[in-house]
Amino acid sequence: MSFFLTFIFITVFRYYHYLHYSYSVCGLFLTEKATDGSLQNEDWTLNMEICDIINETEEGPKDAMRAVKKRLNGNRNFREVMLALTVLETCVKNCGHRFHVHVANRDFIEGVLVKIITPKTNPPAIVQDKVLSLIQNRCGLETRSDGLGL
Repeated sequence: MSFFLTFIFITVFRYYHYLHYSYSVCGLFLTEKATDGSLQNEDWTLNMEICDIINETEEGPKDAMRAVKKRLNGNRNFREVMLALTVLETCVKNCGHRFHVHVANRDFIEGVLVKIITPKTNPPAIVQDKVLSLIQNRCGLETRSDGLGL
């Protein structure tokens, strides 16, 4: 019986450790689920769970940005794009400096967000407004007193 309990404890510990330190598995799945174009509305529970993972894991901010970029880059499904932008906005509002550094990065702004609203992609006005709002909020991050000053 003792061997069995030890085995269960080790298995649970490894599983917890893996999820706790790896956004890639759990967070990527949640990001894809939260930005699924078949959703009728934003899933705020998923969005906040993504924020929790970002805040609680070492690689969370970097991995979350990778997942959001994957959903945004070249995506012609503007429903998915809007959901991804909502996840991004939620994370900006609920995650700290470690996440803000990735969002306020010029390469992300110009290489991902600006590309969404180019005339070539011809996005709906609601997508354009959301992107412009996020870019404007990036400027707000620059002037914050937390030393982000990018």
